[in-house]
Amino acid sequence: MNIYLYKKTHKVTGLKYLGKTTNSDPHSYSGSGKYWKRHLDKHGYVYDTEILKECHSKEEIKEWGRYYSELWNIVESDEWANLKPEMGDGGDPGPDGRKKISETKTGKKHTPEQNLQKSKRQRGIKRSPAYLAKKIGLKYKTPKARVFPNKNKGRPLRKEWVDKSAATRTGMKYKLVECPHCGKKGGSCTMPRWHFNNCKLKS
Repeated sequence: MNIYLYKKTHKVTGLKYLGKTTNSDPHSYSGSGKYWKRHLDKHGYVYDTEILKECHSKEEIKEWGRYYSELWNIVESDEWANLKPEMGDGGDPGPDGRKKISETKTGKKHTPEQNLQKSKRQRGIKRSPAYLAKKIGLKYKTPKARVFPNKNKGRPLRKEWVDKSAATRTGMKYKLVECPHCGKKGGSCTMPRWHFNNCKLKS
């Protein structure tokens, strides 16, 4: 497996990006950095690609990625779009990288064109059941259910509660009544709310 370590330079702004790819054509691969991709969306996908190293293992690409990251100080330098060192893996961007990420996001809003491009990239992507359960499932839970969970769910009711509830219902009977204005029939408990004196057809 060939892993390419590359340097991309934007033709308009001069911003640089250090990255890696296993794509057979690294020149056509635009890169995966968040800040770099936002920069391309804004200023256009026009860049030059320079292949720095062609590696054959993760250890080798990690070693050369660390070397060039430190050589050019890509995280702290404003000439580079990298938010973290290119180490051949994910990893923690570190305090400098997190600070740079925060600065790039402060006050930034996506334009309608950027939102449309993002929507097109998301189309056809299938989410795993775990993702749907964690991210989308919580969306449809009411805030009350999250803030005030039912602590008594599954617990047996106390005998005094059952007796009190039964006592309040003793003697109650369901009666069918009819509204004299519209002729609708219903239960005696709920009908007065919408009919009788509150009926829309009452003259």
